[in-house]
Formats: sequence, C-alpha cells, structure tokens
Amino acid sequence: MKFLPKTEEDKVIHIYTDGGCRSTAKKGEKIKETDKAAYAFFLKQGGHEKLGGKAFYGKTNNNMELTGLLEALKAINTEKYPIRAYLDSAYVVNTLENKWYETWEKNNWDKKGGLANAELWKELVGQVRRFPFFQIVKVKGHSSDELNNLVDKHVNDLMDALPNI
Repeated sequence: MKFLPKTEEDKVIHIYTDGGCRSTAKKGEKIKETDKAAYAFFLKQGGHEKLGGKAFYGKTNNNMELTGLLEALKAINTEKYPIRAYLDSAYVVNTLENKWYETWEKNNWDKKGGLANAELWKELVGQVRRFPFFQIVKVKGHSSDELNNLVDKHVNDLMDALPNI
C-alpha cells in the first residue's frame, strides 16, 4: 500500500463498508441456504456521497465483508483519486495490511486447508491494485464511528427487507 502526501488529502475517496449474516446454523454446521446476508458501502468525496448494498441468502459474514469492499471499489469509475477504506472486519483488514494474498496468489489462489472466498479475494486484490494510493483503516464495529454505524444499519435494513424463506 502506498501512503498519500498530505497535500492530496482533500481528494481522498473515503469508503466505509460492512457485511453481515444472520446464521441459524449451530456450531459446526454450514450456513443454510435460507440464512440472510448483506453487504453495504458508503462512498464519500468532498460533497459527493453514495450508499449502496445488496442482500442475499446463504452467504457467510466473511463473504459479505469482502463483497462490500469489492463492490465499493467497483463503483468508483476513476483511478485518479486516492482511496481510504474503513472496515471493522479483521479478516479483510489483516489480509490486505499483511499482504497474505501475495502468498495465495503465488500458490494459484490456494493455501493449506483451502482458501475460502478465493475468487472474491482474487477480484478484490485486482480492484485494490487499480488505485495508485490505497489505504485501509481498521475501525471498531458497533462503536462511535458514525459512518461505520451507517453501513452496519444499512446491512441490517437490507436483511430485514428480505422475506423469510
């Protein structure tokens, strides 16, 4: 990751993302096809803002966390601005900060024991690499971060809107 000169701060696109799953599975079971899941993102640059997201059935929390950041990056139609992404997902933040994906990439997007969400990781890393400056920031979930709370609420609203099946 490259860091941004302070003179460019006003050009930063700020991204807040979240993902969630309402799993009814018991310990040791897999997510059920009827379990609700969703991701949300919020983009902000200057006076421009965009809230997006989508709900699904049968997706894991980690899948939705990845998809939230992936879809936010895909929604940006230019590479000329720096990106600062704020997530409460240690799964995504730690992987990107520690560049664990580089080893997975060398191993054809695999790791010992298998790589969950390999296709999403591959696509996400490709999106991150589009931008000359990309920074990821870990935020505490369910705390005082107003925009993290906004995307968390949107995730829950999207799941609430799905009919029970």
